[in-house]
Amino acid sequence: MSLLQLPEETTVLMEETPKPGEGLKILIADDHEIIRVGTNAFLRSKLKCAACLEAANGRIAIKIAENERPNVVIVDIALPGLNGLELIEQIKRVSPESEVMVLTGNTSEGLIRPAFEAGAKSFLLKVEAATYLVEAVLTVAEHRFFLTPLVHKVLHGAPEPKAKTKKEAAVRMSTREREILQLVAEGKSNKEVAHLLGISVKTVETHRAAIIRKLKLKSISDLVRYAIRHHYIEP
Repeated sequence: MSLLQLPEETTVLMEETPKPGEGLKILIADDHEIIRVGTNAFLRSKLKCAACLEAANGRIAIKIAENERPNVVIVDIALPGLNGLELIEQIKRVSPESEVMVLTGNTSEGLIRPAFEAGAKSFLLKVEAATYLVEAVLTVAEHRFFLTPLVHKVLHGAPEPKAKTKKEAAVRMSTREREILQLVAEGKSNKEVAHLLGISVKTVETHRAAIIRKLKLKSISDLVRYAIRHHYIEP
C-alpha cells in the first residue's frame, strides 16, 4: 500500500479552527443597511459572538446599548439625527462598560482626535475593515486601544488641529443643543425635532435661539454650513 493511500474504512477528522471572541456581544450602528448586514456577516464568520446586533440610527443604538449592554459598539460618524461623536458620548453614559469604536467612510483626519476625545477606543476607515476590524474588535473588547498606522500618525505624529477661529474655539454647547443643531441642519422643523426628542416645541425654539446666539450666526444657511464644517452632517 502506498504511503499516500488510506484504507477505505479510515475516516479523516478535520478539526475546525476555534473562533475567537466567544460570548462577545457586538452592536453595529450604521444607517446603510448593506453596511450593517455586511459587517454583521463578516464578524459572525470570524468571531464566535453571542450576539451581533444592529441599529439603523443613533437613537435606536442608545436604547439597544442601554438594554443589552454590548461589549463593543461599532458606530459610523455620519448618522442621521445623532452623529457618531454624540453617540459615543451618550453610549458611554448609558452603558459605561461598553467600549465604542468608529468604522467610517469619512476620510477626514480631523475626525480622529475628536472621536477619541468622545470616548472611542479605535477608529477605522471602512476600506481598512477587512484588514483590521476583527483584531480591533477583540482588542477593544479587552478595554484596550487599537490604533492603525494612520490613526497612530494623526494622534502621535501630527500637531493637534487648530479651531477655525478663536470665536469657534470658545463656543460650548450642551448635549441637547448639539442634538438640536444637527436635526435643524438636517432640515427638521421645530415640531419634528420636538417629536424626535420628546420635548415641547417651545423648548426647541429656546434651544434653537440659544444656538444661533452662541455661534453668532445670522441664518439657517449659516447654521447648516457650521454643521457641515464641524461634521454634524455630511454635505
